[in-house]
Amino acid sequence: MGFFVERFLKLLHLDAAARVPELMMEGTSVRAISRLTGIHIATILSLMVTAGEKCQRLLDATIRNVRPNLVQADELHSLVGCHEKRPRPDAPAEWGSIWTWLALDSESKLIISYHIGNRDAESAWEFMRDLRARTEGIFQLTSDGFRAYVDAVDAHFATSIHFAQLIKLYSSPDISGPDWYSATSRVTGTIPSVKVGRPDARFVSTSKDSTSASGCTFVATPAERTPTAANWRTTRLHLAFGLRGITSAE
Repeated sequence: MGFFVERFLKLLHLDAAARVPELMMEGTSVRAISRLTGIHIATILSLMVTAGEKCQRLLDATIRNVRPNLVQADELHSLVGCHEKRPRPDAPAEWGSIWTWLALDSESKLIISYHIGNRDAESAWEFMRDLRARTEGIFQLTSDGFRAYVDAVDAHFATSIHFAQLIKLYSSPDISGPDWYSATSRVTGTIPSVKVGRPDARFVSTSKDSTSASGCTFVATPAERTPTAANWRTTRLHLAFGLRGITSAE
C-alpha cells in the first residue's frame, strides 16, 4: 500500500511541476504559482531554468540546415527587475532593458534563431552568427533600420543573401529605445533600403497581414506577435505600444 501512495504522490508532484511553465506562459507571477501549486519559489525558478536549457538543446538539435525563402529579423523589448531609468539603489547591474532578437520564417512562422542580450553591435553579431549556422541557401532577409545589422550581416553572410532594411520615419527624431519607446512619437512613413543583393520589393512591406498568401508582412509585427501572443506577460504591452505607431501610419 505504501508503494502506491508514494507513487501517487510522485505523480502528483510531477503534475504540479508541469503546471509551472504553463502558468508562467499565462502571465502568472512566481509567487502566485507558488501559492497555486504549493511549490517553493526557488524550485519554480530552478524548473524554469531547466525547461529553458532543454528547449535550447531541442532547438540546437532540430533547427539546422533550414532553407527559408523570406526571413524577418527584429528585436523584442522587455524588462528585467525594473526600468533602467527607475532602478532601486540596490538593483543588480543586469536589471533594466533586455532584448530578444528573433529571426522568423515569414512563410512557415518558424522561429529559426533567437538571441537574448542588449540592443547593440555585439548582440547583432551573435544573432547573425547563429542564424547563419542554422540556415542554408539563398534567402531574403529583412530587418528594421538598426545600423548594427549591416555589419553583422556582412560579417556572416557577405553577399550570399538578399538583405534589405525597412527604415521607419517618426514624428519625433529622439528615438533611443524600441519603436514604441517615446509616447509622443508616431510613424509617419517608411523607406525600404537595399543593402545586399536584389531583394524583392514586394516583400519589404508595411503590411500587417501576417497570413497573406504572398508572405508580404511587416517586419516587426509577425516576429513579435508570435512570442507575445503566446506569453500573456508581454501581450498587453505589445498590443498597447508595439502596434500604436503602425496604426497611426496607416
